[in-house]
Amino acid sequence: MRSLVRWCLDRRPVVILATALVLLGGVLGATQLRQQLFPDFDFPLAIATIEAPGLDATSLDSDVAQPIERAVEPLEEVVGVSTVASDGLLRLYIELAYGSESDAAEDAIAKQIDDLDLPAGIDGATFAGGFQEQAVVIATITPKDGDLAGASDEAAELRRDLEATEGVGRVDLAGGSDPRLQVTLTGAALARGVTAQQVATTIEAAQTRTNAGVLRDAAGIPTGVVLEGPAIGDVAGLRALAIPGVGTVGSVAEIREVDAADAGFATANGVPALSLSVFRETGKDEVATVDGTLEVLDAAEKSFGAGSVDVLYETASDIRGSIRGLILEGTLGAFFAVVVIFLFLRSIRGTLVAAISIPTSIVFGILVAWLLGLTINVITLAGLTIAVGRVIDDGIVVLENIHKHLERGVPRRQAMIDGTGEVATAIASSSIATAAVFLPIGLVGGLISEIFLSFSIIVTAALLASLLVAVTIIPVVGAYVLRPSDTPHDPETDRLSELVVPATRFGIKWRWIVIPTAFLTMIGVFIAVAMGAVPTQFLPDDGRNQLYGTAQLAPGTTAAEARTQLKPLEERFAEVDGLEDLQLTYGIASGNAAFDPTVSSSTAEYFFSIKEGSKQDADEVETALRAFGEREYELGFGVQRISNGPPSGTFQVNIDGEDQAKIAAAAQQITDEVLEPNATNWGLVEIEAQAAQAIPQLVIRRRADADITPEALQAALAGISGTVPAGTSGDVPITVAADSSLAADPAALRALPVATSDGRELRLGDVATFERVESPAFVNRVEGELSGSITARLTKEDTAGTNKDIRAAVEKLDLAGVELDWEQGDQEFTNQMFADMGLAMAVAIVLVFFVLVLFFGSIAQPFTILAPIMFSFIGSFGALIVTGRPLGLPAMIGQLLLIGIIVSNSILLVDATIRLRRAGVRRDEAIIRAARLRVRPVLMTASATIAALLPLSLGISGEGGIISQSLGTVVIGGLLVATLPTLVIVPAFYRLFDRDHDLTDEDIHPRDVRPVPPTEHVHAPLV
Repeated sequence: MRSLVRWCLDRRPVVILATALVLLGGVLGATQLRQQLFPDFDFPLAIATIEAPGLDATSLDSDVAQPIERAVEPLEEVVGVSTVASDGLLRLYIELAYGSESDAAEDAIAKQIDDLDLPAGIDGATFAGGFQEQAVVIATITPKDGDLAGASDEAAELRRDLEATEGVGRVDLAGGSDPRLQVTLTGAALARGVTAQQVATTIEAAQTRTNAGVLRDAAGIPTGVVLEGPAIGDVAGLRALAIPGVGTVGSVAEIREVDAADAGFATANGVPALSLSVFRETGKDEVATVDGTLEVLDAAEKSFGAGSVDVLYETASDIRGSIRGLILEGTLGAFFAVVVIFLFLRSIRGTLVAAISIPTSIVFGILVAWLLGLTINVITLAGLTIAVGRVIDDGIVVLENIHKHLERGVPRRQAMIDGTGEVATAIASSSIATAAVFLPIGLVGGLISEIFLSFSIIVTAALLASLLVAVTIIPVVGAYVLRPSDTPHDPETDRLSELVVPATRFGIKWRWIVIPTAFLTMIGVFIAVAMGAVPTQFLPDDGRNQLYGTAQLAPGTTAAEARTQLKPLEERFAEVDGLEDLQLTYGIASGNAAFDPTVSSSTAEYFFSIKEGSKQDADEVETALRAFGEREYELGFGVQRISNGPPSGTFQVNIDGEDQAKIAAAAQQITDEVLEPNATNWGLVEIEAQAAQAIPQLVIRRRADADITPEALQAALAGISGTVPAGTSGDVPITVAADSSLAADPAALRALPVATSDGRELRLGDVATFERVESPAFVNRVEGELSGSITARLTKEDTAGTNKDIRAAVEKLDLAGVELDWEQGDQEFTNQMFADMGLAMAVAIVLVFFVLVLFFGSIAQPFTILAPIMFSFIGSFGALIVTGRPLGLPAMIGQLLLIGIIVSNSILLVDATIRLRRAGVRRDEAIIRAARLRVRPVLMTASATIAALLPLSLGISGEGGIISQSLGTVVIGGLLVATLPTLVIVPAFYRLFDRDHDLTDEDIHPRDVRPVPPTEHVHAPLV
């Protein structure tokens, strides 16, 4: 390493030029990086929806869900399959192996489904993406005077413009005008045997155009002959159309012009509107995509004659806010770290030299991110923000050691060479060890690695860059600006060095008390955490002022009825202070429907924002709105703040069994006896016992003595159980169906004609009995086995503790014939997080151990260096206990960072001790001397890291996002508690593990170190 330093000092212009080029490249790379909220990764879940009109949950489960599950499960990419069947709708939740290409997996799944022989009327699966595939822009188009027809045409043109915009993957357009002619058969017609298919066939035949050949006139000139049906033209023409052997269409059916708004609708701030959602193409710059979309929308609003275009939601502002916030906190942290260095060195020149490490290392990390095609997002920026506190450490150690030489009056060039060379092994081993701490986050697999791969790469790159900067740029710049002391003195005799001696002597002498006490304290902290002293959750609330929710109406509720029933909700919205950008939809599928199995065609969805500075914050609005909604909408009401990130804050337990009735009974018992009575204490809201829900069902049972086939019964009922397309009238679609009210009329059903096997015609009431029963509203299967779920939202921070309390209470119940699966919801994410992070920490410690063995050539001393890691939990968990902040993913990332810093401090002490021992200093004196030599860099690095993370811990910007205040709290608490005890614990462990005898003068090679008189301080090998 000394040779490298000499080479750099001899070629200082080259080093300065190379540094400038790296800085320039990093700045250029920063301008080229794509910006988005989260890194690109494939969420290991495929969500598919299959519409099956006319099939109830039980039939859909047996005839569709189970065959699909058997077909899909053998696929290599598929890990597990869960299905949720409800009335006319099946949702598939297919877990994929981590690292699978979701698009390819969805194509394979779709092919398996298409190859199945499924019931008629099922077209295939529609896939919706996971948390990654969410709209980047949501806008509404509000027509003038409520003219949805006029706005729909312009909206279709706008959709095409948006789809042509760079970065836009797809555009969903909902609501608006979709006119059609609806032919509704009467009960009398059905009783006469007229079917919807018969009428639809007649209407389609009237629209056929057939080539009948060619006729030639007397001159032989050919004329083509075309046969056409009667012109329909309009409602009157359709009504007059004759049905052979029956009469006219008008005599058997009611015909009217209808619109899509009759089946569902969308409103924006109370006015009829169209809803428009824009999705980003994978791999494209999210901010640029949003900006391009907003430009198109802005231009469209200026040209629209039909109304206005209002943007309700866009992600670019959140991304820019998060980036600004993290840059602010990182910049402030860097400034605070530099101030700390100045307070220790009391030298402006020395402080500026050390400060070079921060921008150079960070820019190098950005350069690597650019070269690898990574993006700027809250994860990578958070990595750079927390790296600020660590990348300066190597520079501090080198500079502080150079400073020692200059204080003794050593010539400047020699001070650069010796000062850097003496600590080269220590900083190289500590930097590589710290990199080994972060690298496993992205390599151990699982959800954490999927999210944090870019984080681990960029932090590792910045850490390795800091090592390079410390041994090249620091001595080169130092050679320009630093000067030897005018009054040489021995830095080992300063006040700080003397103060550490008693603590180190105590650790050596009372090691059999120090070590057990540290272990007992650590165990006590672990017990306190296990007993709930620290709230535990997967991810924190990111504090957005936007809310989403649903209101469940009765199945079959028409749009007109829904408008009336939702009026109280709209009036309640009007009372919310600061409410803006309200969108309400009914009967229109939205992106959220793909994730919520309870969302159906009779579900109203709403979305709104709250202005900053309003009298009520989002939490208060959520609480008040929930209380209102649960009173007003008994079938179901939900409201929650929108969060940027993987789902969190949910409770779920699955009830597995072989009998649907027992599953339903258990779900009802758990809800009635445990969840509802304790909802307030546990912070449970929106409790949904899906397994216990039932809907009325009419069972038509064929008589044993009836000469009738099942196919004949199905044919008789076909006229009232679906809609049949019947071509178009111009551009307007025509559909034929029975009056929906007939399904609830037993007399009408009994009067339906049905044909016997010998051709006789009977009435359905003559050959079948009718019985109304309760049927399961949902039929769930997990891995092929019957299951039912109970879900709720958790409003308290301690989601893991609440799950634990619920489980303890539920397991006291006598639930016969079922088993409970608790690895669901937030508990699943939390358990997975602890498992993944625990594995990452274990791998990191093993890697660090091998790095230390490689550098120190010893197995015993790495144990000494790693020992303080165990006791770092005392400070980190203790800080969470004191502040009340949760133990979650950000806190665990902070614990990893803490491991790296503490290892670095331990290495400084052990490396100095080993050097002194090799110089012939006796063991205890070497330990004390090492503490005196290294106390200043240890305190400087710890203090600089604390200062760098202080803005993040305080949440100064309010934009911490997923990397929250808990991370800073863990690191700061751990360092505050662990730094000074390190000067006690490391000596104690060193004394415990070191079994080498003290060296004599004869053991020391005369060329390695000169003999030191007893009265002289032994510092030659280090200074």
